[in-house]
Amino acid sequence: MDKNKLNKLVEETMNSMDVAGKATPAPFLLTRINARMEREDAYSTIWEKVSAFIAKPAVAFPVLAVVLAINFFIIRSSVNNNSSSSASDYSKVATDDYSLSTATSLFDFENGQK
Repeated sequence: MDKNKLNKLVEETMNSMDVAGKATPAPFLLTRINARMEREDAYSTIWEKVSAFIAKPAVAFPVLAVVLAINFFIIRSSVNNNSSSSASDYSKVATDDYSLSTATSLFDFENGQK
């Protein structure tokens, strides 16, 4: 593109902004926005109010900390209880599960009986 042509396009673009006026909002725009916000607040349900309260960081972080602490103590106590069980308990469970003396004839598939 020719340099003179480019300069002409730039000048036309810059001059087009001289005609542009200041943007003004519609009359009573702020009043209408405030009225709509108040109307939405009046029709909000209890669940919306509760969720808005819980979503506040001043409430959400302490609740999260309490839940994590409870989970930590539950897991810690279950680990302490499980550590007292011995290997004989596990071998007894394995023996009971894989024993051939248990009832293996519950399902007789060859005869079609259940």
